[in-house]
Amino acid sequence: MALKKYIWLFSLTTILSLSLIFGLRGVREPVVTVSVQALEKQTVTGVVSCTGRVEEAGREVLAASTGGTVQVRAAVPENRLRSVAVGQRVTVSGTAFSAERYGGTVLSIADKAYTTPTGATVLDAIVALDATDTSLKCGLTAKVDICVSEQVGIVIPYSSLCADEDGGEYVYVVKDGRAVRRDVTVGEELRDGVLVTAGVAAGEQLILQPEDVPCDGARIQEAAE
Repeated sequence: MALKKYIWLFSLTTILSLSLIFGLRGVREPVVTVSVQALEKQTVTGVVSCTGRVEEAGREVLAASTGGTVQVRAAVPENRLRSVAVGQRVTVSGTAFSAERYGGTVLSIADKAYTTPTGATVLDAIVALDATDTSLKCGLTAKVDICVSEQVGIVIPYSSLCADEDGGEYVYVVKDGRAVRRDVTVGEELRDGVLVTAGVAAGEQLILQPEDVPCDGARIQEAAE
């Protein structure tokens, strides 16, 4: 009797185990469809934009120095002054100039600030241009973009950046058909995205809708274009 009971229990256990195994084999892992973007390395330049003070009578915005080098007098806003330094590279443009833009260098920054008629507090910066032509006339207005920083990284959309409970930031990339979490270091915030300086590499595929990824390691497929 005991032997029959043992055989019955063994048979039942075997049937249940086989049913479980084959049942699990029949369950397919869900696949999430996502849009992706190939990552590219970029150089992002931080710029302080200044304008000539044409509203102040008697002051020349653009003037030729005695050495023949064309100089631009630009007004640096006080809240950006700490970013500006002598020797920084500059791009100068103007509606009346024959070239789209001219390169230059910051020569000096005034020691004393003043207030413009619009109420802004500024300091003058003198910029020497690398090249000149006949379109550069004294008194013309100019836009001066001063390069104050330069970072190399990968720009990603804001929507693809996630944050965990500890404040860490991460993204999902595609690897072997799965979504893989990558912790990232972010740099400068831009108009169209944020600069990532570490954590991902050029050539990887970034998942653009991380909210659609159920978990790290989820199976994914790329959406048709």
